[in-house]
Amino acid sequence: MTNPAPSHILVWQRLGLTVNPNKYGTKYDYEQTFATTSVTSMSLHDEYFPEYFANNLLAINMFVVTALETNASRLGQLAERWKVCLA
Repeated sequence: MTNPAPSHILVWQRLGLTVNPNKYGTKYDYEQTFATTSVTSMSLHDEYFPEYFANNLLAINMFVVTALETNASRLGQLAERWKVCLA
């Protein structure tokens, strides 16, 4: 069995909370997952990074979490953490 990357776990939890917060809000602790997802596991690299495919998946994960996030504090952390322009 493959161990999912922290960014994949974060994306699926955020998606569940967005789709049905009543059902999935009690299934897992999104706050804890968000807080413990390490900065190094969520860092994009330049276009010359040898693991191009992994970098693309990470960019997609970052976009999904940022697009679906509703908490202003966490959005601020995302902007700072991932250098995402939310304007």
